[in-house]
Amino acid sequence: IKREITEMANIFQKARNKWRSTGELLSSAHDFDPIRPTKFVYYGLWRLIVAEDFNIKTNDIMDFFHTTVALSYADMVLLDRRWREFANKIKIPRNVIIYSKPHLEEFLQDFENFNVQPGINN
Repeated sequence: IKREITEMANIFQKARNKWRSTGELLSSAHDFDPIRPTKFVYYGLWRLIVAEDFNIKTNDIMDFFHTTVALSYADMVLLDRRWREFANKIKIPRNVIIYSKPHLEEFLQDFENFNVQPGINN
């Protein structure tokens, strides 16, 4: 998996170099599909990482994938500050509450009080 992570970091770097030289980012933004939300989140985060010149390191690649899946399907997500900022910028058109370390107590309280209702929360 280490090879794949390094390869992904290189792909981000190539996309960033292309963005810097041509201004070309990924094709158009993807519309949100509530049945398949991952594509919207994945490409939204991708575009931000490239366009905002985020110096992505190999450990950030795993964070990228964890953030993508969590934002796509979870009702509550606990992320570090940087990923929370990215998540808020892509404006996911569904109810997902995004927390970071300064909001840890609030997250834990909300998590404890979360009520799963079949057909609503899943």
